Amino acid sequence: MIVTISDNFDLLKISDSGQCFRCRQIGDFYQFITDEEIIYLRQIAPEKYEVLCSEETWAQIRKPYFDLDRSYREIRSSITGDSFLEKAAAEGAGIRVLRQDSWEMLISFIISQLKVSRPSENVLRAWPPLLDMPSQQNL
Repeated sequence: MIVTISDNFDLLKISDSGQCFRCRQIGDFYQFITDEEIIYLRQIAPEKYEVLCSEETWAQIRKPYFDLDRSYREIRSSITGDSFLEKAAAEGAGIRVLRQDSWEMLISFIISQLKVSRPSENVLRAWPPLLDMPSQQNL
């Protein structure tokens, strides 16, 4: 399925932000796991993304998880008069505040404090949905 996301949305920046530990890049796709749902996204053109999940799953995850109903572009443009904040807002353009499950947010915070850039496969395998994830060849 192809979706349009016209607001600030950068898969690499979101993945590298440290907000979630169940996100990884597989080929051109980024895999995000939230609750029991796995979603794969890749950018195919400006503001156009291929999403490998059902429309129902996308609709259920889109609003709460990627916070796509909020205009981050509008928030960034409202930051004026402070060069430090303006630069920080420009550098962070594309990062979304992920609306995660409280448990996942806690684990992400703990891992970030341990200075682990990417969790080990053993940690990731603690979540059952990963046991059935498709291989890279199937993407």
